Amino acid sequence: MRRVHLEALLWVLAALIGVLAWRQARTVVPAEAAQPQPRPEAPPEPLRFGAGRLADAAAAIARGDPFRLDRRPSAVAFSAAPDAVNGMAMMPPPPPPRPPKPQLSISGIVGPPWTAVLEGVPGRDAPVAVRTGDRVGELTVRRVGPDGVVVAGMDTTWRLSLKRTWQ
Repeated sequence: MRRVHLEALLWVLAALIGVLAWRQARTVVPAEAAQPQPRPEAPPEPLRFGAGRLADAAAAIARGDPFRLDRRPSAVAFSAAPDAVNGMAMMPPPPPPRPPKPQLSISGIVGPPWTAVLEGVPGRDAPVAVRTGDRVGELTVRRVGPDGVVVAGMDTTWRLSLKRTWQ
């Protein structure tokens, strides 16, 4: 049997299965259930509760501390006592802004032994010559090689390289 005949046979088989499934589904769903039900003209009237029942429900919810995970009051009391100076609640001052990260760059690398000239070192106005293991302020020089320098700070590591090497 050729591939074309096999493909035609599979298409006929798929169509036959589709027709049988449609006939089966038609007999399962009764005709009266297939027709849409008429919609009511007006929505039903909402339930009305007295003020006493609503107050009791609100008190029960508040007793359960709905906004705490353990459903118990906090051990630390909240105080919204006004400040004597401006009449507002006392808030701690915001933390000071972090100092900007230094913009380090390499002026040149000479060696061996490899020595790099760094610019933009915090606390230094002039370029600084550094070798592997040197500590300049809060920065530590991890590696100096012919292709670049790796400098580590408290929370940042710089991988610096020259834009173009001298030939």
